[in-house]
Amino acid sequence: MKSRIPLLSTLITGALLLGAQTLPAAPFAYNNGDVLLVFWQSGHPNLEVDIGPVSQFINASPGSIITFTGAGANQFSLTQLDAAFSSLASVNWAAISDVRGASVYGLPVNTLFLTNPRSNISTLTSPYTSLSTFQQGSIGSIISTVAGYLSSEGAIPWSSGQPANAISNTANVVIIPGGDSSSYVSIAGTAGGLAGNFNEGDIENQTPSPFTSGATRSDFYELEPNTGDGVYLGYFEFDATGTLTFRVSPTLPTSYNLQINKPDVAVNFSSENNVLYDVQANSDLVNGFWSTIASNLTGTGGTLTFTDSGAATQTQRFYRIHVQF
Repeated sequence: MKSRIPLLSTLITGALLLGAQTLPAAPFAYNNGDVLLVFWQSGHPNLEVDIGPVSQFINASPGSIITFTGAGANQFSLTQLDAAFSSLASVNWAAISDVRGASVYGLPVNTLFLTNPRSNISTLTSPYTSLSTFQQGSIGSIISTVAGYLSSEGAIPWSSGQPANAISNTANVVIIPGGDSSSYVSIAGTAGGLAGNFNEGDIENQTPSPFTSGATRSDFYELEPNTGDGVYLGYFEFDATGTLTFRVSPTLPTSYNLQINKPDVAVNFSSENNVLYDVQANSDLVNGFWSTIASNLTGTGGTLTFTDSGAATQTQRFYRIHVQF
């Protein structure tokens, strides 16, 4: 063990080593700018998961999918979910992150990352609005306390006081009793507002009861202080099997054209791997309406083509591409 205090004798050295053994390092290893997944269910412990640096969400390929349920680094297991909760019904969950004390990944201090739950799984939420540096600092301090980063409470201090355990106290997962002062609900409360510091809505999603099929989704926003609407990064999806994934936000097609092959019209547009697209058409922009003429077209990373049969016989026809978020 390295120390800045000179060792005076073998006896003192032994005493220092003995003291070190009574203060074990925390297995839970959270770093500034990491993203925390938090889960809680009334009457049960809190499950808190460090899923790694926020940079992975910013720099990921558009439309890609990241899975956080499994046995790898930055993942949690179904066994850990079973250890924390009696079932997956009525489980509250959110993803949170902040940049605390020093800039990381080119992000300014007090940048926040927060989930916004969808009321309709297919409908994108409205973005949160960024706040002042001071206001976001107050919100970020709650997030850092939940993690135990530069704090005497939270996941890191709790982890330090417990023996390492392959289920409940690992490098990226802790299961903390709900009534413990270091648990998420004790620090942030149960209203989804980070102890009343965030007033733009409930950051937590809740699974239905019963929850035997389907999924819940929450959009993920980046909020740099004083920059207006938050930046949409993609969405988390937590399904009834206990699997949690993140779908990175796709981009709009960068090229498109129409090719007339009478009596048909071919609609061509650029795509991204695994992103789903709909083709919509309208023959009267004033009095008409847009109808979906092709849905769930899977992107390949190249050009997609949809043939609108008989469309070239019409006087006019307009098209637009809808990207499924």
